[in-house]
Amino acid sequence: VTAGNDTAAGTIALTQPGSISGVISNGAVVANATVTATYTAGGNLPNGTVFSTANSAVDGTFSLTNLPPGTYTLNVTSGTQVGQSVGVVVVAGANTDAGTITIA
Repeated sequence: VTAGNDTAAGTIALTQPGSISGVISNGAVVANATVTATYTAGGNLPNGTVFSTANSAVDGTFSLTNLPPGTYTLNVTSGTQVGQSVGVVVVAGANTDAGTITIA
């Protein structure tokens, strides 16, 4: 910076990631089901990007973390069982509860 010239520091907005959690069930909790989060809208990722995959724990719970804010479709599989597709909105700095996802 030279005398007489003012400069302003740029501001970079960093968006905090969010997360999704829930439970997988087929009438009883399902361990080791695969949960896939596919990005569908609302931010800077290309639609259709598979952003995160996790397996459910022994108690059927799952957690997908460090997700950029936006809309995702969750798909669940366990062996030959397939769950309903669930749309979920991830908010910056927050956890979204997907509830119980049923597979059959």
